[in-house]
Amino acid sequence: MSKGGGLELWSIRDDDGVTAMHVAAYAGHSKVCVLLEKEFKMDPKCIDADGANITHYAAKGGRGSCYLALVEAHFKDTPLLPDAQGQTCQCKLPSGRAVRSWLALLPCQIG
Repeated sequence: MSKGGGLELWSIRDDDGVTAMHVAAYAGHSKVCVLLEKEFKMDPKCIDADGANITHYAAKGGRGSCYLALVEAHFKDTPLLPDAQGQTCQCKLPSGRAVRSWLALLPCQIG
């Protein structure tokens, strides 16, 4: 963010390793994630201290459309990457009909 030697936005994390991109995904703001990637050079595959990426946060936040947009943009080949506990985004999705709808839209088969 600053060109004079100050902190860059991509380097700011809380004590749990959460970035602005994780927070935006949790809140369902896929366009903010794109902005952070394009304008501030944040890595969309960044992980927190528990190994969770932005798709885990979108799923945890119950943000189906954001989750699908992020998978489409960055995780087509690996939409179900596990975090440090071995949980995939599928484990973090809220239960019910919405989950079945989201899983049906995944670009790969789930074994």
